[in-house]
Amino acid sequence: MRLLRQALAIASVSVFVVAANAGAQVLEATLYGVVHDSTGAILPGVSVVVTHRGTNLVRETVSDARGEFALPALPAGPYAIRIELSGFKTYRSEGLKLGAGQEVRQTYVLEVGALEETITVTESTPLVQTTSTAQMQTIGAEVTEIPVSRRNLQNVILLGSGVSSSDQAVGGGRAFRVNGVGDGGSAITVDGSSAQTNPENRGFGNYGGQNQIEILSVEAVAEVQVVKGVLAAEYGGSIGGQVNMITRSGTNQFHGSLLENFQSDAFASRDPFLPPTTAKPKIRFNQFGGSLGGPILRNRVLFFTSYEGYREESGVTVQGNVATQATRNRMLAALPYPETRLVLDNMPQPNVPINDAIGRYTDAKTLVRHDNTFLGKVDFEAGKGRLSVTASRMRPFASVPRIQINNDQQYTNGSKRLSTNYVLTSNSWISESRFGWNRNTLDRFDAFWLAESPTRGAQSDLYNVRKRIPTFSVTGLFGSGDTEILALTYDAYNLDQKVTRLMGPHSVKFGFRWAREIGFKSNPQTNRFTFPSLDDLLANKASDFLLAMGNPPHRAWVDQLGGFLQDDWRVTDRFVLNLGLRYDYYPGFGYKSLDPNDPAEVNNLNNPTDIRRMDFGAPRDLHNVVDADKVNVAPRAGFAWTVDRAGRTVVRGGVGVFTTGNIMALFQNAVARPFTPVRQGWNRTEQEARGIGWPFSYAEDAEKIVIGDSAGRKNLYYMFQTDMKSPETVQATFDVQRQIGRLASVSAGYVHTSGENLPILLNFANAYDRVTGVRPNPAITPGGWYITSGQTMKYNAFEGNARLSRFHGLDLALHYTLSKGWAQQGANLVGNFNSSIGDTTYNNTQDFFDPYLDVDYSPLIGEVRHRVTGTVVYDVPWLADRHDVVGSVIGGWQLSSVLNFRTGEPLRITQASGIANSRPDYNGGNQVFDDWRDTMQYLDRSAYTLVPISPATGATVRPGNQNSAQVQGPGRRRVDLTIAKAFHLAGQARLQVRFESFNVFNWRLYNNPNTIVTSPTFGLITGVQSTRTGQVGLRLTF
Repeated sequence: MRLLRQALAIASVSVFVVAANAGAQVLEATLYGVVHDSTGAILPGVSVVVTHRGTNLVRETVSDARGEFALPALPAGPYAIRIELSGFKTYRSEGLKLGAGQEVRQTYVLEVGALEETITVTESTPLVQTTSTAQMQTIGAEVTEIPVSRRNLQNVILLGSGVSSSDQAVGGGRAFRVNGVGDGGSAITVDGSSAQTNPENRGFGNYGGQNQIEILSVEAVAEVQVVKGVLAAEYGGSIGGQVNMITRSGTNQFHGSLLENFQSDAFASRDPFLPPTTAKPKIRFNQFGGSLGGPILRNRVLFFTSYEGYREESGVTVQGNVATQATRNRMLAALPYPETRLVLDNMPQPNVPINDAIGRYTDAKTLVRHDNTFLGKVDFEAGKGRLSVTASRMRPFASVPRIQINNDQQYTNGSKRLSTNYVLTSNSWISESRFGWNRNTLDRFDAFWLAESPTRGAQSDLYNVRKRIPTFSVTGLFGSGDTEILALTYDAYNLDQKVTRLMGPHSVKFGFRWAREIGFKSNPQTNRFTFPSLDDLLANKASDFLLAMGNPPHRAWVDQLGGFLQDDWRVTDRFVLNLGLRYDYYPGFGYKSLDPNDPAEVNNLNNPTDIRRMDFGAPRDLHNVVDADKVNVAPRAGFAWTVDRAGRTVVRGGVGVFTTGNIMALFQNAVARPFTPVRQGWNRTEQEARGIGWPFSYAEDAEKIVIGDSAGRKNLYYMFQTDMKSPETVQATFDVQRQIGRLASVSAGYVHTSGENLPILLNFANAYDRVTGVRPNPAITPGGWYITSGQTMKYNAFEGNARLSRFHGLDLALHYTLSKGWAQQGANLVGNFNSSIGDTTYNNTQDFFDPYLDVDYSPLIGEVRHRVTGTVVYDVPWLADRHDVVGSVIGGWQLSSVLNFRTGEPLRITQASGIANSRPDYNGGNQVFDDWRDTMQYLDRSAYTLVPISPATGATVRPGNQNSAQVQGPGRRRVDLTIAKAFHLAGQARLQVRFESFNVFNWRLYNNPNTIVTSPTFGLITGVQSTRTGQVGLRLTF
């Protein structure tokens, strides 16, 4: 009871702490066992002692009246087990390895005999899950053996079934999807605390995705887990799945590693789309680091530390459409302004012809990136308590080239994390307490941001946009390039308390959780004009205009409070019920202005009665933007039935409800100045009425017009459904697992996800009559968004898995996913919605006033129908056990590979229009050419009919019927290969030399074609994701 009082005291104190948004994570393993004699009779009162082989941690228990025992909260790692009962021989086992969050159920048989007699066995971890409904995919030590380009951890989590990511993403920060739930729907933790590095999508990569080391070094990783399906109630803050990373710990023996990886253009193949006159880009990528762990005080205080860095100066292919000299001459004549010449001088000449108006510019430019990543961890063992403290830091930098002569984009990211975990154990009570802190920062700017206006002069304040030169784009043709600057900070805190009570066949857990996210963001951009055609540009008749002033100084935050109750009930020795109930409370969004001379506000109105009239209600209180979501009850139930007594066949199933708070950035982007919105958009009719044109309308001019139009009224820029609900999914799973012998297993199962209350985004820029341009409510600023919780999604999948472990040195894992999912806007939760013309990568909505059109209910973004992934690791057995000269030369070889095959992604065909995301009609013709691999012309233009355009607005007169379910892009296949040779040095030291090839067969990984139907290059494939690259590495372990 003393332990219970301590645990409850910690929970009570935490009520008064406001702490960050991270999904709960189970760090410890649980060992369940049943003991009987050789006749099958149960044996109560048996003494069971387990010892952690790395730290000598000892845990003891006694079997109950049913012959069963449970040992929860065991640190991950290898264990020795001793089982004793008077009248029976002592049972000893070695070799059982437990992973974080793993629940293992074993059967132990004692033989009659003297206690002094000992039976020693080598035990293996079961290959089937007999105690839990949740689906868990774990990669442990093999993460350092398989070929992983640049040791990027996101590549590891995508190797399992039910997890996917769009291959079209740039850099390391790809969004990922778990069981159909998209960007922002899944949580990422390190040692139990939030590890998201991008505040706008809960993803792996820092904002902008330029970091090559994601979250932490591979040297620091003990396990990477993807937990999905029907999770236990202790998992919160996620409606998709949970990615858990567990860091390595020190042991009673010193151990460590040193590594070096090197990539060069000598190991890479040529980009087939580079012009013949362009040299193959230079690649220089150097990655290095190491780790060290061991005892500070044996059996009591252990440490582990790691460092990893990289330096890169590599050539990358940049390409895009640019104006020909003839078009430039026409522009200079039609738009005789100094800015016109300045912008055109920054645009390179084409080197690949297309037509008289435009050509393509393709070249290799230098990409510069570097980072230094540190991690330190200390574990303290004191009696029945164990305290772990982990701290890490990373500082990635990147300078990314663009096709413009002077507009490279520079990123300076930063990440810091701290996680503390304290576990206190007794025979029947376990207390787990956790605190975490996670900070991420970014400073980013485009080089042309610093260009001085030839008519307005210099802009002294770096974050002031007023005198910055405006930009333009001609849809499907060319543009001057975007120019902006971005600064953001993000802090996340979490405080968790969990108590476990063992009561016979019941393992009951309950706990509490508080989380807080705090941040600041400002993202001013130069004025941007969008022209539907070249003639419109020459006539200076833009269809869209964007003023982007950025956010004023402020601090914003969101909180979360939750609690749970979970009972894992061993009904019989072969049937387990997992019963859970979770409650979460999501308070409203909060913010504070930081500069009295530059105030910050969020002006929201009560919900409209008719969205077509946009008759919004009375203003909300400035600090009560949306209602708190107070009732989020999430029951979960599942079962695991072991069919046979040998424990080789398991049938599992369950259903559960999952909720999460909306991403803070969804609300934070609304923080604006009282009379000037962060974004202001005007259609063609509105521009003509205000005398707006490129390039003479600067931000300082547009701002004066906005203030004048407001006539003293507060800006209504970015508004929310006042009673927004938190995103929610219901997931159901059913699967069968079968262990074959001691080394192989197969599984097959069905997954269903149904989602509701996901954010749906209606762009005020599109809220006007398509024919006349008249807005139903001119008081609403046409540059922001109206956010509701109206998006729904459906997902169904079949998942198959096969695994072979240590079969004559061979480890093999294969995963297959057949899936189909639908949503209005990709089933994403991302918070970066500030584009005035929308983001066609996720936004299907063609009609502001009816976002639920059947034609806009489309396949999930990046979700492919068929996907096969696999890993192979083969230790060649030749002389592998010999450590003499012959063994060192001939033995120690290893082959490993990663396989990835998939069908194409859904393609959304768009049409240039004053209404964002407009699409043409599909007329039923053949969409994909049979000979596209020879011509690179993938899509047939004749399969689509343009929707008529209103002359007054430049908008389509109605939505088009094209749906991305109708056509898919090119499929992809890729095989990565590693050939490694190990040399055994003094003691346990081992040096491995690695030769790695990514896309070893140099199969062309085609990008999706141009999908703008009004573009002269519509349907054309103009590039590949990557070509074959190589890497040479050294890794010393000791």
